[in-house]
Amino acid sequence: MKTFYIHANKVTACQSQDRVSALQTAGERFTTEAELAKLVAKWPTSRLHEIWNAFPGTRPVRKFTDRKTAVRRIWNEAQKLDPISSPRRAGTKADQILALLRRPSGATLGSIIQATGWQPHSVRGFVSGTLVKKMKLRVKSFRRNGERVYAIRGKSATGGRAKPLASTAST
Repeated sequence: MKTFYIHANKVTACQSQDRVSALQTAGERFTTEAELAKLVAKWPTSRLHEIWNAFPGTRPVRKFTDRKTAVRRIWNEAQKLDPISSPRRAGTKADQILALLRRPSGATLGSIIQATGWQPHSVRGFVSGTLVKKMKLRVKSFRRNGERVYAIRGKSATGGRAKPLASTAST
């Protein structure tokens, strides 16, 4: 589900699981059209015009028929916004794991645990939830000499087709 923020009369969309920067949290938040309507109920209509006119590709307006129409139009335009991702920090544990998995031989569960200090279930959860489901990487899991090994395979091993990692905890 998208979460929207209005800051400086501009609407920004974020995915609910994304970490939101301090600038975005300073704005007013809404996730539904009803929340937007409640939020803007006491605002002057001039602010609604400014918000509408800040959307890219919309025809500027000076006046809405009524507040309900303004809310409906702003909500519909907000739905078209692409969610932003939080900036990614370099040198995170996620980066370390990706570097290990991109090696031709892959990485053993033990080597990932040693590099991150995570428990085995945390590594498996990261591989399944973040790498496979969120980033859409093709991760191969197999046993080599009785030890679990993970490797990024196909085009995603070199970075093609992979979605960027929006944000992950570094602990």
